[in-house]
Amino acid sequence: MNDYNLPEIKFSEPSEVIVSRALDVIVANSNGTISDVSIHSPLTVLVEGLVWTEQEFLAVLNTLPNALLMAMLNTYGYQLAIGSASVGTVAVTLTSPIGSDIVIAPGWRLSSGNLVFVSTTALSIPAGSIAGSVDVVSDGVGTVYNVPPGAINAVAPLSPNSPFIASISNLVGTSGGLDAETMDAAIKRATELLHTRDALITLPDYENSAKFLAGAGSRAIAIPSLGSDKLTKELGCVHVFVLNSNLLPATITQLVGISNNLEQSVVAGTAVYVSAVELFEVSVKVIVQLKDGVSPDDAFEVIAVAIKNFIDPYNWEASRRSILIKELEYLARNNQYVSHIQGCYLRQSDSEVFSGLNLPLPKPYSLPRLTHITVNMVNNLGEYSYGYGYDPRDTPEPLTQLPGDGEPY
Repeated sequence: MNDYNLPEIKFSEPSEVIVSRALDVIVANSNGTISDVSIHSPLTVLVEGLVWTEQEFLAVLNTLPNALLMAMLNTYGYQLAIGSASVGTVAVTLTSPIGSDIVIAPGWRLSSGNLVFVSTTALSIPAGSIAGSVDVVSDGVGTVYNVPPGAINAVAPLSPNSPFIASISNLVGTSGGLDAETMDAAIKRATELLHTRDALITLPDYENSAKFLAGAGSRAIAIPSLGSDKLTKELGCVHVFVLNSNLLPATITQLVGISNNLEQSVVAGTAVYVSAVELFEVSVKVIVQLKDGVSPDDAFEVIAVAIKNFIDPYNWEASRRSILIKELEYLARNNQYVSHIQGCYLRQSDSEVFSGLNLPLPKPYSLPRLTHITVNMVNNLGEYSYGYGYDPRDTPEPLTQLPGDGEPY
């Protein structure tokens, strides 16, 4: 509920303090009749149980504003998006041509690690041929099922197999998987739509309508007076740029559909163009001095999470046209682990050179995406170098810890 500035109802003191104070009051008011307040005494257990019950009650009470708001929004037709499955095509190659047809009915289960995809079409390889393909859909919903080319490479356990199959591979990455919407995200989306007019007047009107059409979790940027070529100034138009929730650019079909829908709501005389957001991939390197006794694991996680949440295409303010070194230094320093910053550097992900200068975004419709972060740390015990490349929505985990063998400073 923090997004809506609703206060949480909670104890003013830790539960242990409340239990201790309650026991003191009971002992004092009993005039010494009750004196056993040891950790296993019946009185202590009873008071702890009452405090726990009260905490559970407050936890449920704090969910009521969200639930009531969501129930109200449901009456207007706004509901939680349940997410969607990812789809793709898998090519199957045989070891050599065989003399009979190979047919595997729809429902064939293939795997990408622990992710399962199910065929929606039959695999049919005629006698004398060595290759075929099947369309597949993920066995669950979410962006995690949007896997890269070659990731689907095995038959899932207990699924039909053939000794003649030499390889299984998706030649193109799967797409379309969307995460189920959280209640906070659904409320935010619904309240944005409630503020959207039937006619598109302001830039937020265009952005909110485009996001609704692109699906939950998407991003849209509306830029006035930018022509269809994304270069020319054109009065009387709005150019909307769209990013899907799974970090994939909007397809031509999507863009045409969004454009057709927006055109029905624009003010007479206004042209609207719709294009895909361009992601600007960047890497960050930070060198910090840790406070004595601090865990580098904990320090890395806090620093990485702060920076990735900042350089996130879904959170980035479109008015920010540069990634500022000073802001990154503040994010890396603003915690209980770091004593001071020794250096902070940026680079484009297709460059080999880090720079200590601010990094401008190339175009007004560019959004930054963090692809890799390296944090070099020094404390009284040694040097540590942690690095992680990740999707901006994943929580980073250290890949390497090299005590005494960090990169040279």
